[in-house]
Amino acid sequence: MKTITILVSALICVFGLTGCVPAPGASGPGRPIAAYIADDVTKAEITHRAGGTVTEWTAEGDELDALRDWVSGLKYELLDSEENPGNRDGGEVYEVVLTEGYYPGFSYVICGPDDCYLLIEGYWYSVTNPSDPPTASPADRGAGTLDVSKYVVKGADGEAAELSEEDAEILTQVLSGGAWAEGTTDCASDCTVGLDGRWFRYHSECGTFNEITIPGQPQLSSAPPPPAEGKSLPLADSERAAVNAVLEKYITLGPGIVENVG
Repeated sequence: MKTITILVSALICVFGLTGCVPAPGASGPGRPIAAYIADDVTKAEITHRAGGTVTEWTAEGDELDALRDWVSGLKYELLDSEENPGNRDGGEVYEVVLTEGYYPGFSYVICGPDDCYLLIEGYWYSVTNPSDPPTASPADRGAGTLDVSKYVVKGADGEAAELSEEDAEILTQVLSGGAWAEGTTDCASDCTVGLDGRWFRYHSECGTFNEITIPGQPQLSSAPPPPAEGKSLPLADSERAAVNAVLEKYITLGPGIVENVG
């Protein structure tokens, strides 16, 4: 992994490692080596590397709290000194640098869904209960990387809101009971609808849903039955009116256009 190989060298400089780094589990400056964010730390500098793209941001507030809880729940084992996941190709890396407290930070390396590692002060650890870090850059949060734990709609003008459980159930029934057609339509769309991890473009004028994929979002088991990729759902006039009535509670429909999905 070329990016990780470079990362290892960079972290040696960032974390100030020398030949006198204590062994894992031994006491450093009054503490063991660990991936840890202390309660009094107020921010974390994050660098995400994936596919040749590097994104940097600062995690604070609720995002930092979620990151703190996530890393405290990770379980990991020290690798043999000859093992170096940083030599692999591909994957992605989250570097977390802490400028407060006694812990300098760590890197979370994702080589596959069940093949993740921590690099802590020069030592590699295999993570036995891997999961994605609960953090995202401001650009991703504002450009459609939405929270899959909530029902969200996003209009052409950038409006976004959480649907009520009742309204989400109405849309779920429409998507679950409709007759999906092969291929996406050429019509544009004026909003994006997210339902429990599945995402759809919707055109309120013709009443058509096209399923889309938002990178990095898992598909949850409670989502509507998944249509095959490249399918669309044209609604009857009565269904279109019902869906539009739900969405208009939260956003302004038409004539603004999100994008052509055909």
